[in-house]
Amino acid sequence: MIEDSLFPHLRKAWPFGCLTVGIFASGIGSIVLAGNLLGTCDPSIGCGERHVWVSLGWTLLISSLFAGPIWLVCGILRRLVYASAGAFMTSFLLTFVVVITVTLCFSPAVDLLFRIDK
Repeated sequence: MIEDSLFPHLRKAWPFGCLTVGIFASGIGSIVLAGNLLGTCDPSIGCGERHVWVSLGWTLLISSLFAGPIWLVCGILRRLVYASAGAFMTSFLLTFVVVITVTLCFSPAVDLLFRIDK
């Protein structure tokens, strides 16, 4: 019996990793933009546009770091479930996993951003 490789399943789970990055980046990015637009800042300390871009860069990095393990979990779940559940049910399950993990990991990701980007 030939063992099924994980790599094709990781390739097929790639959209779920991208979905995770997109949800994280848009959510945290909107917090960063709203905070910079609504916050008051002394112009003499230089917290204008450059700080917004640095904060958005940290947001993208944190989103990618949180999405990597989620993509790996989605690839492993796809390998385990796809043969018995079929394409539609597997996609539904992986979407559910992404939404649940983003919901649970969103607050720690924002806390990490606020600790890094002071």
